[in-house]
Amino acid sequence: MSFSLSEESLDLQNVARQFAQREIAPNVHDWEREGHFAREVFKGLGELGFLGAAFPESVGGSEMGLLNMVLGAEQVGLASPDLVSAFNMNAMTAPMGIMSWGTPDQHEEYVRPLIQGDLIGSIALTEAGGGSDAMRNMKTRAVLKDGSWVINGTKMWITLSPVADVCLLFAKTDFEAGHRGVSAFILRYDDPGVTVTRLPTTTGNLIPVGEVVLDNVRIPEDRLVGEVGAGFKIAMNSLDYGRLAVAAKSLSVGQVLADLGIEYAKTREAFGNPIGRYQMIQHQIADAVTELTAGRALLYQAAATFDSGLADTRMSAMAKYFLGEVTLKIANAVMEIHGGYGVSQEYTVNHYLNLAHLGRTGEGAANILRIALAEDALGYKSMSRHALRRPLSFEPV
Repeated sequence: MSFSLSEESLDLQNVARQFAQREIAPNVHDWEREGHFAREVFKGLGELGFLGAAFPESVGGSEMGLLNMVLGAEQVGLASPDLVSAFNMNAMTAPMGIMSWGTPDQHEEYVRPLIQGDLIGSIALTEAGGGSDAMRNMKTRAVLKDGSWVINGTKMWITLSPVADVCLLFAKTDFEAGHRGVSAFILRYDDPGVTVTRLPTTTGNLIPVGEVVLDNVRIPEDRLVGEVGAGFKIAMNSLDYGRLAVAAKSLSVGQVLADLGIEYAKTREAFGNPIGRYQMIQHQIADAVTELTAGRALLYQAAATFDSGLADTRMSAMAKYFLGEVTLKIANAVMEIHGGYGVSQEYTVNHYLNLAHLGRTGEGAANILRIALAEDALGYKSMSRHALRRPLSFEPV
């Protein structure tokens, strides 16, 4: 692919930059201090078309493509990496799962308001004991009874659950079939029997996470997404897209950290010189800017591959894995460059270090992706065996 962005992409990148600098950057510290959830940012990104970038106009999408979505996410992330979660939850995982596998009625009732920012979405997959084998170890159960699905169980570390309106929920419908017994559902957080408890984290207040308890929750039969037992494929396909947003978040975290490190190295003096004059600091900065450039190219390539019609698991996993590793390396280097000030609340480096660690976990732990990439390269198991090839028209699966 050509790595020269088109004039349209450059214009959209500039639109996202202006929005981030006007609507996010001046407010983000107050939002963090007050614990304010910036629903208005989701709405703004929806109105600009970034959340609907991968969706057809028939459901309110902008059809601008995933490369342009990534460009928008990167600009938002430079103002607030936390708020890149808007892209993951409202532009990728939740609406994409429903769009790819759901019915026209589900598209209209849920996908349209999600990508326009009128509803806040989330994806409820993780459980306390599930780890990276979330499907096989899933305890949450859904039983069809008298025309309704009755759901019981507990989901853990669910991003945005304390403030979200709906989620793409995964539950066992066949308790003996392992991952083949998982199905997907649309859950509304105001459904009777749903209790959400906000969980404390070290990554701030902008994007809350929570524990979701489901106690005999009854939902209509038509809130099943796809077929019974299709949950594994739906989750894998949704995460293919979600990794693009997670990678964009890691990229923005890494870029902010690199900028902080460079600025500090130019102004902090030791032994009569700015510390940027010393070779070890220069080595760390050279590695940071080079690896960020490589990661950005890999992410753009992955997004462009998706725009060609293939949800390429391998490409999105590579981008997410590589940028997660690179960003954590940069975070540790910038902590060293700042010395003792790296752990001071006067500086933001420590907060970004936590975000860097989180980037290695969401949408597939780094070690799991590393194994999967190796097995793909060795020919043992194709990573893209569940990927969907489809244009923005979204013909039914």
